Amino acid sequence: MKTPFASTWPSNIAYEAAKLQDETLADRYLRRLREVAATEGGGLDAEEAGLERSRFMADFRGQAADEFARDRLECRRRDVHGFPTFLVVVDGKERLARGWRTFEQMANR
Repeated sequence: MKTPFASTWPSNIAYEAAKLQDETLADRYLRRLREVAATEGGGLDAEEAGLERSRFMADFRGQAADEFARDRLECRRRDVHGFPTFLVVVDGKERLARGWRTFEQMANR
């Protein structure tokens, strides 16, 4: 990797910053962020995903960090320690599906 990273937290905060601008662009940003991390070993400029850089950076340093902190608290509250973990809600009933599963496995539980 060109730029090894010690934590995924900055990437998570970056995704939250992208969501504050535009949820559709945030999904594009996340996809590209994953591609870059897995294949190119570098960072990703928010503008590459169509986001406005100065707003992205302001949100990254501010509200996005708060949003990620809320996500972490929610994980603690639900006793989530590993990923992937999916929160599935059917007919108002919540269930956590932990770990990798096929669609068939998830549908039959």
